[in-house]
Amino acid sequence: MKKIYPVKRKQTIKENIRIALPIMWDNFMSHSEIVLNHPRMKMRLHIMRKVGKPVRYAMEITENAFDEQFKLCLKEIKEILVLIGDIHDCDVNVHELNSYLKELRLYNKTVSDKSGKIPTSPVIKLIKELREKRQNLFAKFCLKVEEWKKKKFKEKLLFSIGALQNNVISLNRALNI
Repeated sequence: MKKIYPVKRKQTIKENIRIALPIMWDNFMSHSEIVLNHPRMKMRLHIMRKVGKPVRYAMEITENAFDEQFKLCLKEIKEILVLIGDIHDCDVNVHELNSYLKELRLYNKTVSDKSGKIPTSPVIKLIKELREKRQNLFAKFCLKVEEWKKKKFKEKLLFSIGALQNNVISLNRALNI
């Protein structure tokens, strides 16, 4: 399902990103709690990655319109999306290798001569290495998300695009300060 963001035609891309990016960010991070608490929910992690890509692309398009702080935020988002992609690749490869291993074992059952059997230990070793790699990458991912929560990354991102500044100004106007 495609997500539609509230952008206005007569506004600049910079003004529209100030409107859409907070919503996109919330949509991206809404999956993080489930992914952190349930590391085996591989599809949710994949969905989080797919939802995070529009955040990255929107930021890349408007990268030059904002300051250096925005570029640092973009760099961190790119890093986390690459990390999620690497985790997803490990998941896909383990699944494919498990299917291959199953086929090898079925084939080996049909062969009566021991010299005609294909060894399965290298495949098992590779699966084990990929699972360990996934575990390490997932631990890095968890640390990064927890770090974002502690350092209030969302506020830093929104402040870099001026979304928080506009909210403060409009709030001050509403309160007549």
